[in-house]
Amino acid sequence: GNNNDGQLGIGSTSNKTSPIKVTTNVVSVASGYSHTFILKKDGTLWACGHNYWGQLGDGTKTDKTTPIKVMDNATSVSTGFGHTLVLKKDGTLWGCGDNSTGELGDPGGVFRDGNSGIDFKNFVKIMSDVAYVSASKSSSTFILKTDGTLWTCGYNQYGQLGDGEPQYQVRTPENIMSDVVSVAGGYYHTLFLKKDGTLWGCGRNEIGELGDGTWTKRDSPIEIMKDVASMAAGNSFSLILKTDGTLWACGRNEYGQLGDGTTQKSYTPIKIMEGVGLSQDYDISLSTDGYATFFDSRSAYTLPNGLSAQVVTNVSEGKLTFKTIADGSVNGRVPKGVPVMLISITGNPFGPRPFTEPSAI
Repeated sequence: GNNNDGQLGIGSTSNKTSPIKVTTNVVSVASGYSHTFILKKDGTLWACGHNYWGQLGDGTKTDKTTPIKVMDNATSVSTGFGHTLVLKKDGTLWGCGDNSTGELGDPGGVFRDGNSGIDFKNFVKIMSDVAYVSASKSSSTFILKTDGTLWTCGYNQYGQLGDGEPQYQVRTPENIMSDVVSVAGGYYHTLFLKKDGTLWGCGRNEIGELGDGTWTKRDSPIEIMKDVASMAAGNSFSLILKTDGTLWACGRNEYGQLGDGTTQKSYTPIKIMEGVGLSQDYDISLSTDGYATFFDSRSAYTLPNGLSAQVVTNVSEGKLTFKTIADGSVNGRVPKGVPVMLISITGNPFGPRPFTEPSAI
């Protein structure tokens, strides 16, 4: 791929047409416009690539062609166009990089660490009690707290933050919704999944990306569909996975991205596939340092001992409910059909992922 700014982390800026090994012991990767973050099994976070706004969080604004360590005790990372958001083991949310439209949630420039206030080359603490975070490529930020409330800030020209106000930017995180279990931010539209299985959306809708049958921009979330298990938001199109295993799509389609055999846009979700699996296994073990670790084929998610983990569970009639696993009872296998918990998930929680036996910790 493109490596003009060193985002591949191979020690040069040479483009590569075939995969090349970068590092080992990796559990997840996040890529922004031209910068890359690598989360390792030991909770260390590494970064490389473009650093014009300080989005690597290493205290400089110098591009890096090899990964450098920027943080310990990280559990997930999400990258926007020029900003980065990191969730730590203790549930605190940290950010760095571009803050020109408030995507770091700076409440009136209160952060003081030698940064300009427009961008931050060092990580700054944004919020506590966070379960999940998503940084969209259009400089918007979505923060899901452990109580199920969703908070948003950043770029909002098309109403993609869902705060009901047609304002260009929101510089302080605002609570827009409760009982949320997942969020997917596209370029200029956003999808929200609530724990009752209903899907909601807001933002730009010129090509039907919200799937509500109109091309009307929505400044506040509107309900789109019921019995939803997961979703993804792209550049003006949406993909929706229902609890019955059917996959639906709407919005932009000139390149055939909806997968319906045409290049015609759709203002309402159309069914494109059946039998998309939801079942998956996760293994949980307790390490000697008191951290419960949830394993799947891509990532390890940690929870401090002494807390409880909230897990979203598929139950009868396609509904979604919350299940609590206390810290003292986390040893053993999570049953088939139980998606990974919300605490530090990277990506959508419900997609089919084959079980891989974890290595010793």
